[in-house]
Amino acid sequence: MNKYIAPNFHRVIGIDPDLDKNGFAFIEGETRAVTRLKFWRLFDELKAYKKSQLVYLEAGWLNKGNHHPNHRLGKAGIFEQGRRVGLNHGVGMMIEGMLKYLEIPYVLVRPTKSKMKQPFFGKLTGLTTKNAEEIDAYMLIHGLITKKQ
Repeated sequence: MNKYIAPNFHRVIGIDPDLDKNGFAFIEGETRAVTRLKFWRLFDELKAYKKSQLVYLEAGWLNKGNHHPNHRLGKAGIFEQGRRVGLNHGVGMMIEGMLKYLEIPYVLVRPTKSKMKQPFFGKLTGLTTKNAEEIDAYMLIHGLITKKQ
């Protein structure tokens, strides 16, 4: 397995923005975890570690032509789907602003078209979650190695 190294950081974080709770994953030495955090709880978590961390932020707003309407939903459903995507993008941009404000190094990552599902995620990582935001957040950082403390 080809592993990337984040040698100057004790903690590597993956964030998948969401309007309600953001997917949040981290690797710190041998410790790996996934959860979901509301916006201001995320701020507190990032502020606590400051510059000893590197953040990978899923940045859907960087993709061009993010229009994949499900026509079975009807006009109102398509509108709601687009509204939620736009709100999630706005949350992601706010998180990017938060990272700049806290002076935390970060990398914007364009989302991939394919999404990993459980149980393959569990077999690959040894982590247990069925939440798509948590899975996406972890896959942003899977395979990274952090600096030994």
